Amino acid sequence: MIKKGKHLGLFIFPFVLPLPLPMKYSVMALIIFIINLILLLKKDFFLNLKSIVINPLIIIFLLFFLTDFISALTRLNLEGKIFREVKISFFILPIVILIQKKLVIKQFANILKSFFYGVLTYIVFVWGYLYYFYTIKHPSFIFDFTDHYVIYVLARETPNSIHHTYIGLYILLITILIFTNTILYKKINTLIGLFLTLFFLINSFYIGGKSTTILLIIFLVIILLKSVFKGVKIKGFKYYILGLILTVLVGVNGIYEWLTVSVKQSLGLRIDIYKRCIEVALEALPFGIGKDKLNNIPLDNNLIKGERLITHNIYFNELIINGFIGLFILLIMIFYICYVGYRSSIIFLLFILSIAITGLIEDLFVRQGGILFFVFFTCIFYVSKQKIESFKLL
Repeated sequence: MIKKGKHLGLFIFPFVLPLPLPMKYSVMALIIFIINLILLLKKDFFLNLKSIVINPLIIIFLLFFLTDFISALTRLNLEGKIFREVKISFFILPIVILIQKKLVIKQFANILKSFFYGVLTYIVFVWGYLYYFYTIKHPSFIFDFTDHYVIYVLARETPNSIHHTYIGLYILLITILIFTNTILYKKINTLIGLFLTLFFLINSFYIGGKSTTILLIIFLVIILLKSVFKGVKIKGFKYYILGLILTVLVGVNGIYEWLTVSVKQSLGLRIDIYKRCIEVALEALPFGIGKDKLNNIPLDNNLIKGERLITHNIYFNELIINGFIGLFILLIMIFYICYVGYRSSIIFLLFILSIAITGLIEDLFVRQGGILFFVFFTCIFYVSKQKIESFKLL
């Protein structure tokens, strides 16, 4: 029987997910995670099956996985994709994790530590590549932290770089884990916690997305306010405030040139996209048109062979594909997880809020990077909700 390193497979996926690797390696790591949990099943695991079958999270995730099939039935049209393989983790992962709930709770801190080191590795890698880019590949280029080309290199030139919204969400989660672990739960030394918080925050400006960085700043302020209202004594409180303000100022100054151009471009594009989404959604109601048809809809209604419509919004995407049924199930899923997060921990609540809010400007559920992140950590926080406030990240 497996003895030494029997839990190793549980830590590979959270470490690999934020690494600059093709997504197939994250999928493989998740399969290893699932197999590891199955191999460690005890003989009496079937005793928990009844409670798992009626678990609200599993039911809601299963319904979301089946939305394409359900909406196809309502349209009386089963042609095309009625099961999307990209959503398979909504079906499998919560069942396996809830069956092995006790083991996952026991390894909760180690799973989060693995994710922390994965995100840290990604940050070190992209800045290492930036150094290589300016000193070896293009030594004639002049490096300047305030030059918008730095953002371009980090996002576009770096091999296998992760989409800025996804890595922004990864950084956001790690930062709020560190920050709450420092000032609310007193599990990390104050100076170390402050340094790591500001380190990940400044990297969010350069590596993450605009929306995720703004959310991170807001969430940090919320955590500070929560600690004040709870009467938590924060050693060096003024240094937290000063450090946060200075880091935000340095970050904004560093990306200001890129920010002024990017905001104008992305805002105008998003407005055009959402106008088109409303047009398509009204035509698609009440039962939606399916994923295949959405893939063939042009962004410009007057250009049949033009650029295809990408919704950049989880709510529009679900409404157009699966109609009112899909949108209703999506909203029920988000509201239920928000409720559980509110009842259990600020970390869990802020995590799901980051998904729900970012989903307004990015369709997080069309890529594995967004789906696996959401499903995995929702399940991890859900089963470990009683331990979130007592775990030690570092």
